[in-house]
Amino acid sequence: MNCADVEALHAERWFHTIELPDGSCTPGVFDMRSCSARLDWPALTGARCLDVGTCDGFWAFEIERRGAAEVLAIDVDDPWQLDLPQEVRDRDIEELRRSAARRKKRFEMAAAARSSRVRRIACSVYDLDPAMHGVFDVIFCGTLLIHLRDPVRALRRIAGVCAGELMLLETVDARLDLLHPSSPCARLEPAPLQWWRANTAGLHAMLRLAGFEVLSTSPRFLTPHGAGLSSGRPQGARARASAWARTRLAASSAPLVTRSLGLVFGNYDVAIRARPRAGVRPAAVVL
Repeated sequence: MNCADVEALHAERWFHTIELPDGSCTPGVFDMRSCSARLDWPALTGARCLDVGTCDGFWAFEIERRGAAEVLAIDVDDPWQLDLPQEVRDRDIEELRRSAARRKKRFEMAAAARSSRVRRIACSVYDLDPAMHGVFDVIFCGTLLIHLRDPVRALRRIAGVCAGELMLLETVDARLDLLHPSSPCARLEPAPLQWWRANTAGLHAMLRLAGFEVLSTSPRFLTPHGAGLSSGRPQGARARASAWARTRLAASSAPLVTRSLGLVFGNYDVAIRARPRAGVRPAAVVL
């Protein structure tokens, strides 16, 4: 990369922290690199993989780096396809269009900088179709269900193109996890632009209803903030303290620390490996 390319990359407001060939990183709001190191990845070498809701592309590029033979990344470019409350869509449609264009541009810039072979297409998770997109050995879905009005329908679509395993990384409601550890439940509209935030049992139930069986569930963890957090809107003292704590302590693997911070923030993350149940073939899933 030349200096102009590097400057252009760093001038963007990134959601993901992505490593670049010159040793620098994009200034993302979140830094998932430590999370990736914790995941119990399925075999990726030589696999055909799908990244659902790719955004800036961190997980797609990470899957490629880990040896996948082919990676398809999907995201929504048409804001009318986003699961948003009607009043938000009507009020912010022009900004939503600009945001979608910027998201696509960031992915393309990062892919070019990394000389990546990941292919990105505009596609909603609800429109996944084995006849059009084929089937995949490994599917990654990161922090998407919380933004969907119908997460079970989305998981059924994913099951329809899954010939191997799904790696689901999702935000979990820490308080529901504590109060109802064995009962599937979710909180409606826990934060702006979020539909459902389930407990871990709720995520397991969604997967079961969509035709998956759970293989493993990771310990709880926190995703650190990245350098891009400070480049957004001004933050109050409480928000700055929260961001500092999350970033500094997210690397801790101590369950008590994670649970305590999750209760303060209201959430933490888990990663679940799952596969379509025996006898459920991708093309046979009712969509």
